[in-house]
Amino acid sequence: MVARAGRRRFATTSVVCFALAVLASIASGDTLILKDGRRVEGTVVRETATTITVETPTGKVEYARADVVDVKLGKTPREVFKEREAAAKTADDFYELGAWAETQKLKSFAKDAYKKAVALDPNHAGANTALGFVKYKDVWLTPDEKSKRAAADEEAEKLAAGFARYEGRWVTADEKSKLDQGLVLWSGRWMPKADALRAQGLEEFEGRWIPRAEALARRDVLAAQKACGEKLAVAWTEQLCVAGPWPEPFLTNIAAQLGRGRAKFDAAFGVEAGLALLGGRMAEFYCFARDDRPYVDSVVHFAALSPTLPPGWGEATARAHGFYWFDPYALSSARLGFRNEDELTGHCVHHWGHLLVNRDRYDGRLLPPWYDESLACWLEFEVLGTNVVACRSKREAVEGGTSSGKVASVVEFDWTNFRHGGWRAAVLGALDSSALPTLEKLSLCDSADLGLVELGTGMAILEWIESKGPGALGKFHGELRKGQPRSPERVERDVKKRLATYDAALRAATGEGLVAANKAWKDWFRSRR
Repeated sequence: MVARAGRRRFATTSVVCFALAVLASIASGDTLILKDGRRVEGTVVRETATTITVETPTGKVEYARADVVDVKLGKTPREVFKEREAAAKTADDFYELGAWAETQKLKSFAKDAYKKAVALDPNHAGANTALGFVKYKDVWLTPDEKSKRAAADEEAEKLAAGFARYEGRWVTADEKSKLDQGLVLWSGRWMPKADALRAQGLEEFEGRWIPRAEALARRDVLAAQKACGEKLAVAWTEQLCVAGPWPEPFLTNIAAQLGRGRAKFDAAFGVEAGLALLGGRMAEFYCFARDDRPYVDSVVHFAALSPTLPPGWGEATARAHGFYWFDPYALSSARLGFRNEDELTGHCVHHWGHLLVNRDRYDGRLLPPWYDESLACWLEFEVLGTNVVACRSKREAVEGGTSSGKVASVVEFDWTNFRHGGWRAAVLGALDSSALPTLEKLSLCDSADLGLVELGTGMAILEWIESKGPGALGKFHGELRKGQPRSPERVERDVKKRLATYDAALRAATGEGLVAANKAWKDWFRSRR
């Protein structure tokens, strides 16, 4: 076998393989002498009864034991370390010895060598670094010692400079005085914390500071709940809430349909998503069930919140199926009455059309009745494929369900047909007659003049304008808004001004003037058959 004490021939048969492998694993600088006279230098890494494996610079090579004449084992790394240690004299000698020991995976030997280097030269950078020390103000310390020393020095320096600690940070004496008073610094000014949070767009609600729009809506819901005397569940999105005495999934579905309506409106009008259109407030939708009392009781509460409602609004609203306002913020309220739940959802979407179009570039002036109502009907149809609400003149009931006897002879503009999407067929059936109102006539309509014929025509015109591309309706709306009279008037009585406004609005959106538009929208609508 291979022996550490000197050099000798291999035993041929009686070999303890395990012992040989252990010895080989710690040998270095070994040499195999082969029968053919070659000398193989490397490290013996494995021996068996019949083979010897040597790690050489080019890789592992296995030799048959019968071909090996002799093996000269080199010194172990520990033996080499002891020899070099005995010869070392300077700090650099011990540092280099430690570095070599690390390459041989003799960690404890390396550490001892570094310590001896530091003992000879306390400021030896390499040995101190190897031992894990860091330099701080010309002194080598452990990282923990450095942190404590630095903290103590900072403390002394800050105190000497007149600073004081406040909640773990250094502040000036003046700052500490302000902070002790409960003030905070925001945008260069010291103010109470609550004011600073409000300046950041937050508001307190039930002990939490949340976005102001949400906080105001949550307060409004609680106030409405108190006014109607009924527990209201609420569905929330980033731009609106839907509250009512309903299971939350029902309210969540309404919120989802309103979200679809907002996306449609934004694309058609070129409006940026978010609360800017709504004046920085969340829109609020209240949906009441079949019991009329909570709805009626809430009307008085809501009537007191808006400064722009006309006299008698509350009394009239209490008899209606619902109401909306858009000043000072967007709010809708509707009750189920004798209708079904899908119709209540449609009512909310219809109101959403009114709220969005009236909020867009709102300057205190109202929109033309035909445009305001047709837009709400259009959005409801785009989202739900039906129309459950249409604010129109009651005189239609007297005239047999149409606003004109002429129209009745052309196509049936009845409500049942209209609400299920039949308005398109009705308009198509009347295109080649004189039954449909011109844009000039629509522009002159007050609310009392609106019937299904006018609304169907208005929806068709809006579809035509929208077909001109994203934002086209917004261009039409912008010019129309600029030419409106001051509230409470909704129709410009000066004929020249009114027609000039419509001409400018149509040109901006479609490239067609008022006269040409009367024919263009019909041609487009007819082409969709």
